[in-house]
Amino acid sequence: MDSRRLPVYSLLLISVIILTFPSVSLWGQDDPGITEKVISSQIVCLDGDGWLLATDPGNIGREQKWWEKPRDDAKAARVPWFIGDTFPGYVGVFWYWRDFVVPINPCTDGRYLLRFWDVDYLAEVWVNGTPVGSHEGAMMPFVFDVTDAVKPGSTNHITVRVLLPGDAPIDGFTYRQTPHGCAGPSQTGGIMDSVEFLLAPPVRVEDLFVRPDPQTGKIRIQANLHNGDAQPKKGRIEFTVAPAASGNILDAATISQDLPSGDTLIESELQVQNPRLWDLNDPILYRVTARLTCEGSPLFDELSTRCGFRDFKF
Repeated sequence: MDSRRLPVYSLLLISVIILTFPSVSLWGQDDPGITEKVISSQIVCLDGDGWLLATDPGNIGREQKWWEKPRDDAKAARVPWFIGDTFPGYVGVFWYWRDFVVPINPCTDGRYLLRFWDVDYLAEVWVNGTPVGSHEGAMMPFVFDVTDAVKPGSTNHITVRVLLPGDAPIDGFTYRQTPHGCAGPSQTGGIMDSVEFLLAPPVRVEDLFVRPDPQTGKIRIQANLHNGDAQPKKGRIEFTVAPAASGNILDAATISQDLPSGDTLIESELQVQNPRLWDLNDPILYRVTARLTCEGSPLFDELSTRCGFRDFKF
């Protein structure tokens, strides 16, 4: 930032979350005799060399229904990686394909989710020929509920169309009119981070956002709970905070609430007494966890994220 543009009397005080990491979701069974039992098969990682990749310089793939099967000239590719390694210097439209076996969800009314951690820049996704969603923007995770499209217990087919804009407009996009970093488009583009298939319970913690206050030690929490069932559920969510390196709980809060079908935003607050400030020489982090259980179900869903206390002035 150019300090010459700031008046001499300016004072900026910012509370920031330092090193906030991707959340981790776990689900399993509550048992009075078991602290935590996690079903390890809940996440299927689709990373690796099992993908096929082809370019679409004429942007004809949609018209010719390329989502139905891979092109004969498709090349083997790995994910995550950038397209320039397989097709150096190429910008425009390209397509990915992958087959994989979908496990059977141990929860009879559970949901099947497909999560991408980063696709640059515009992604459209099909599962078994059914369009499941699209997403614009790099370096942002996104999730599609693909329950109605998958075939549990058998081989399923994923197709991803990706648009990496260049100088010439494609579908109304150009490189200079989209957010991008210092690297040129030929050095980026594609499925740039992990792809995961999740077997989720019907009611889950969709998102967890925390905001620590270094002055008071309070952590403000917002959790988005998603009920994928058509019927309302009686939910109980417990928030806890502990040092990320140990696990000793410092504070906890519990909320019981009816959860209608769809999304419900829950807000709460936790207190850390005398919090240690994050510092380069002492990068202390705290873990905030949200655990959701529903009445009549032995399953729980859990989501956690790490955060730190710090402020600065200039």
